Amino acid sequence: MSQASSTGQLRVLATAACAEHAAGAAVAAFTRRVNRTAVDLTVGTSDCAGTALDDDLADIVLGVRPGPAAGPVPDSVPFLRYERIVVAAPAHPLAARTCLRVTDLAGCSWHTGPGGIEAGSEEERWADRVDLLPDVEQHGSEAVALTAVRAGAGVQLALGHAVAGDLRRGSLVRLPVEGTPVSGLWWATIPGDGRATSAARALQRFLTTPDATSALLSRPARQDRARPTVRVELWS
Repeated sequence: MSQASSTGQLRVLATAACAEHAAGAAVAAFTRRVNRTAVDLTVGTSDCAGTALDDDLADIVLGVRPGPAAGPVPDSVPFLRYERIVVAAPAHPLAARTCLRVTDLAGCSWHTGPGGIEAGSEEERWADRVDLLPDVEQHGSEAVALTAVRAGAGVQLALGHAVAGDLRRGSLVRLPVEGTPVSGLWWATIPGDGRATSAARALQRFLTTPDATSALLSRPARQDRARPTVRVELWS
């Protein structure tokens, strides 16, 4: 793809899980194709996403689709589908079970990234449907949470592709819990009242292209290009 002309400053707010697993790669791929676009990538909770757009604190939100807010309805486009499964260490008491009801997980310690079970996500809707509102131990990242789970600390509702290697190696096992895998979407959301910047619209369009999908699903061997400025500031 040929490089586009400059679209200016771009303030990206990514909800926590998307920020860890996809937003950085998506923004980096976009900036390689758009000249002189200054990108500020900030991590925030899903609760603040709609307000950030309404209050002009962000140009685009990546991740959980923002819920209703006081302002105009935002323009959301899905760009990445994911699946979450329940995983535990091989020595976990439930690891040998071939079928598990959600009630069998009562008393388990749940480990998550900094966003917890993100508000407005399919994970939250699944938890509501099965009447599962677990107490969670939040970590600085989902990767750190997985380290605790590997050590036998509890369970995690993990991204399937993120734990594929652990499952192959046997350092984690999948617990066959009813209602899983949980399928969800991450969205690119911009203001819907004509306030969207050209840079935000360009990124939203880019995220629906095969080039974006390839960037999100691949692990680049080297990082020899400029990367977006990232401020890890978990808004709530």
